[in-house]
Amino acid sequence: MRTLILLSVFSLAFSLISSAQSMSEDKIKEIEQQRTEFVISFMKLTPEEAQKFKPLYQQYLQDLRKIHQKRKEMRKYLKKKKDSLSEEEAQQIIEQWLKLDERKQALVRKYYTTIFPQAIPHSKLILLPMAERKFKKELLKELKEKDKEENHSH
Repeated sequence: MRTLILLSVFSLAFSLISSAQSMSEDKIKEIEQQRTEFVISFMKLTPEEAQKFKPLYQQYLQDLRKIHQKRKEMRKYLKKKKDSLSEEEAQQIIEQWLKLDERKQALVRKYYTTIFPQAIPHSKLILLPMAERKFKKELLKELKEKDKEENHSH
């Protein structure tokens, strides 16, 4: 049963990613939903734990996405201006980047130390980073395979 859930999670996530270069908000949310289901399954949460954890985790992903979006905007700006940045502008960008890193660390710390433990025990919470890495690894593996298939079919 768990294998079937994982396979369906991956196939939906992969089809969503491959269907669009720049994903819509709905598609991103759908992939985050699949990620959430994968994480819940990987950590073997009880139905009660999953019910409490799921909205917290989805809010966490949304909060992280806001930080990642700001980084993406900074990268776009830097790509455009890289050859014409003054020292002062470069210094400001570095400071902004470091502040975003600090915000991300503070966010992760808050969720791991105060928010997630309200829903699940630490003995399961410790598995979250592993679950997230596994999801990303499987997602990348599937994307590479799909890319190979598309390149061989042309």
